[in-house]
Amino acid sequence: MPAFHCFEHSITPEAKEWTIGPEESHHLVKVLRAKPEDTVYLLNGKGLRLKSRLIAANPKAAQVEILSKEEISEDAPQLCLAVGIPKPKTIETIIRQATEMGIGEIQLLNAERSEVPRNFFNSTEKLEKLQRVAQEACKQSENPFLPEIHMNQTMADWLKDFHEPGAHWVAHPTRNSKPSSPTSAIQQRKHWLLIGPEGGLTDTEYKLAREKGFHPLNLGATILRVDTACVAICAQARRG
Repeated sequence: MPAFHCFEHSITPEAKEWTIGPEESHHLVKVLRAKPEDTVYLLNGKGLRLKSRLIAANPKAAQVEILSKEEISEDAPQLCLAVGIPKPKTIETIIRQATEMGIGEIQLLNAERSEVPRNFFNSTEKLEKLQRVAQEACKQSENPFLPEIHMNQTMADWLKDFHEPGAHWVAHPTRNSKPSSPTSAIQQRKHWLLIGPEGGLTDTEYKLAREKGFHPLNLGATILRVDTACVAICAQARRG
């Protein structure tokens, strides 16, 4: 029997029954073709996962009966990704892949080499769309944690204000065939991973990152696309 996932940000551990919101109900019933008695997991994006049984397949207000609950603790330290805004078609790919890999916070930054669309930072619609992409990635990957997404700063301003203690890394290609591995013996709340846009960070941005304590991390001999580099640095950080 298939299991489906729905986002309900306001669910509580005490819930016995739940009426799913119209958007998720439509997707569950009309798109995924869920039927009564199917298993549905409700997620709040903060680690709460409720296993439920679909009792009314209403495409506007599907109803479920809660069977059990699971409250999952987030990994510590948390991995966070800061990336210079790439071409628009690549942004959603980065959000989706970073979410699937369990990244807890994503900063989209206007770097010197970014190609930022007009009104990008003033678009609530764009942010909402990216949040929906993250939600879908959570459901697909069964990740119970929804990342925070921010997109309102330049790379330089973000780095100047950066004061997180501990070990953090910046992707810095050296054409060395052997990727380097992040290492840290420090207990800390967050590890930040920094990636430039197409063309990479400028010398000024890279110097500022190094001054703020970011350690260079080589991703191998080839030059990677931004979205590929994000996956590579996240994977290396998880192994480190």
